[in-house]
Amino acid sequence: MVEALVALLVLSLGLLSLGHLLVRHLGENRVASARAVATQHIDALRDSIALNPSADYSLDWQAVRVATVDCLRAGCSTAQTADHDLAAWRASLVLALPGADARVFRAAPDARQTGIAVAWPASDTGAAAEAVPPLAGVECPVNFLCHVLYFQP
Repeated sequence: MVEALVALLVLSLGLLSLGHLLVRHLGENRVASARAVATQHIDALRDSIALNPSADYSLDWQAVRVATVDCLRAGCSTAQTADHDLAAWRASLVLALPGADARVFRAAPDARQTGIAVAWPASDTGAAAEAVPPLAGVECPVNFLCHVLYFQP
């Protein structure tokens, strides 16, 4: 009888551990998927910046750049093109990663480099509870996970 109870206890602990492992794996998959989406959007904006290198693509957390002209239908200046690119890019980013935010900036040590940071809500309790250290010199908003890319246009 005691052996059966011990076996049941060991089996129960094993199943609980397996359940915990599966939940943790699911959370890590969500983070990896969000990071892949962020990387795709960063690459798309990097391409837009490369096509319009003289324009100012600066964008701060929670800032909105409004496109005053539809550059797909009319000719635009470099500044109007940048506004249009950022507005369309941000709308696509928020659609793909609900609650996402972004920052585009010149790198502090080397002003020739541009940085793009994408932040998305940390929905997993483990990820949200941890304080996120500055990532490549960029402060990530509280309770967000970030992905940063530096490049030279």
